[in-house]
Amino acid sequence: TGWAGATYSSDPATDVSVEKMPDGTVQTCSFSLNAAKNKFTNKCVAKSPDGKEVHQTIVYDRSK
Repeated sequence: TGWAGATYSSDPATDVSVEKMPDGTVQTCSFSLNAAKNKFTNKCVAKSPDGKEVHQTIVYDRSK
């Protein structure tokens, strides 16, 4: 990661990644590939130490 002190781990068996920031924020992402293998979806939830959440979904679509 680009943030000094941050850690990143990814588990291909569960398709989940976790990034821990030095300020205590934790971002957990799940990713999936559709059956046609032309659409990759990444859904993330970042939780800050004060309990606030940010949700983000990114879809990469190669079918167009």
